[in-house]
Amino acid sequence: MKKCSKCGKEKSLGCFHNDKQKSSGKNPACKVCVNARVRRFMANPDQREKKRDYDKDPAKAAEKQRRRKQPKNRSVELEYIGKLSTRLDAKANAANAHARRLGSNLRINGEEVKNLFDSHGYCCYYCDMQSTDPSVMTLDHVVPFARGGQNTIQNCVPACAACNTSKKDRLESEFNNG
Repeated sequence: MKKCSKCGKEKSLGCFHNDKQKSSGKNPACKVCVNARVRRFMANPDQREKKRDYDKDPAKAAEKQRRRKQPKNRSVELEYIGKLSTRLDAKANAANAHARRLGSNLRINGEEVKNLFDSHGYCCYYCDMQSTDPSVMTLDHVVPFARGGQNTIQNCVPACAACNTSKKDRLESEFNNG
């Protein structure tokens, strides 16, 4: 059961439209209230004409698109940037830990990983899959540790998890050929 934000009545979840942007997955207003709002809008020609004119003006449409892409406030954007750098630091730390277990003393840091991912446009080196979410991308050593590769940023490339897992300890030429 869910309470409608417009009429205030308790209704079953089937009485609400799906909305992926809401944490509950449902529109806050019930279908009856949404349909009534649409009917009122359609019955008022002035409002429809105003919206039509607004949508035709390229400057207003561009402003609307810019507002849609812009975060609500700067703190949300800074929080995302903080999470991004934390994830990239974690990837560097994981590579360093693996190298340490194999006896290497070479280290890479999160800033180097960020620069590497930025330079490749967050694209997988092997399959060109692009992702802005760094949790999808992994740090792959082109020459694996098992083949004598070093833990340096010059030996690393961004790779999606699928390619990195299937590459295993093969060289790039062996991976691409089969």
